[in-house]
Amino acid sequence: MSEHPPVPPQPPQQPAAAPAPTPAPSDGFDRLLRTVPGRDWLAAVLGAVGGWVAAYVVAVVSLLLTVAVAAAGGSGGGSSDLGPSSGIGGGSGSGVPDVQSLLSGVSVILGAPAQLVVLADLGRLHGSGSIGLLGSGSGSIGVVPAVVLAAQVVLAVVLTRRIRSRVVALPQLLLTSVVSGLVLVALTTLTGLVLAIRFPEVDGATIEPVHGVGLGSVLGSFLIGALCALLARPALLVRGNVVVGRVLGTVRVATSQLVVLVVVVSVVVVVVAFVAQPSWGAALPLLVGNAGVALTALGFLGGIGSGGLGPVNSTATVFGGAGGWTWLVVLLVLVTAFAAGLALAVRRNDRARSTLDWVVTPVVWALGGLVLLVLGTLVVSYRVSGASTVGGSGSVGIAPWTPVVFLLWGAAIEVVARYVAPVLLPRLGGGTLLRTAKLVGTDPQPVPAWAVPAAGAAGAAGT
Repeated sequence: MSEHPPVPPQPPQQPAAAPAPTPAPSDGFDRLLRTVPGRDWLAAVLGAVGGWVAAYVVAVVSLLLTVAVAAAGGSGGGSSDLGPSSGIGGGSGSGVPDVQSLLSGVSVILGAPAQLVVLADLGRLHGSGSIGLLGSGSGSIGVVPAVVLAAQVVLAVVLTRRIRSRVVALPQLLLTSVVSGLVLVALTTLTGLVLAIRFPEVDGATIEPVHGVGLGSVLGSFLIGALCALLARPALLVRGNVVVGRVLGTVRVATSQLVVLVVVVSVVVVVVAFVAQPSWGAALPLLVGNAGVALTALGFLGGIGSGGLGPVNSTATVFGGAGGWTWLVVLLVLVTAFAAGLALAVRRNDRARSTLDWVVTPVVWALGGLVLLVLGTLVVSYRVSGASTVGGSGSVGIAPWTPVVFLLWGAAIEVVARYVAPVLLPRLGGGTLLRTAKLVGTDPQPVPAWAVPAAGAAGAAGT
């Protein structure tokens, strides 16, 4: 017998399996995309879409009101010449418009509001054409319908605040803000091009479709969409950062003052126009916000004038050319500026005043003046080629030096916040201060440098 015990048969060995391939590591951008909640993507898209829809609806209402006011003003001017023989029917005398006329009418009805939205996003309405042997020409006009832009901004901010997550990190906030800007760019550009205003063909004349899409509208719509999403909930940007909080607090106070002034002045303009100057009524539904902006700039001791449109360039201020009644606007600006200084002190809620505030407050008010300059200025350019070439460009509206005056007003408001408010605010009572704080918010307070070491020492003593 063998000294070794029998070995049971072994099953055949399987070949060793190859190691599973290691997945390629994902980059940081992929990880950032996966960390954005679905509701934040939804907020980024719906905020931009809702803002565009609100602007389009307000543009439609403004155009309808403009037509209604113009028709009411011209209703007593005699009988209308429109009829079967007026040529509306394409010259057939049947009273039935041809296809081109119908398409042109539809493009005006649907396209005019879309072009107003493009203008609100800093576009310029431009067109070109030619008339037989007389030559060809082109022109553009740029003006921001303030009411249309306000509707877009307000609804975009409200929708974003309602839908967005309460807690979202800064990278996700920046990413979704960029998405909002891109969505608004796509909407504004596509609708502006598709709904361009088209005119029917006329023998001997060619008119190209009129629209406002261009580099300005692309950049403007992106900035508007991104900023609306970014600033919809400023607390997400602060996160305890004292400097950022104080800057955004100053922006909030300055924006509140300017919005109140523009709204009040616009309402007064509407009342005066329909009571004392009915001839102004036809332009008010579209430009009432711009009129309020221009008069507000006058109240800040700015100027309104024209440049580049003729041999004479003039500028009107409250000191000459604007009328003595504009001093009432100056008085309103003085009152609201004093209130803004007190509100700024309430928001800061401390006695530690930073030297940086001497820079931040004037710069913020200067930026407000720059925004009013954009909203209150109409830019025109033209070029006509025929026997000779004639062209030019110019502007009508707020004078370019007006933001410098706003800078000085910001410095004066800082003086009120630093030196007048500490004396006056204790006399107003706690209830007034609490209500003001609810309106303007409260800046984050710096943590005292001795708080952490003291806490650490106490912990060490306890152990």
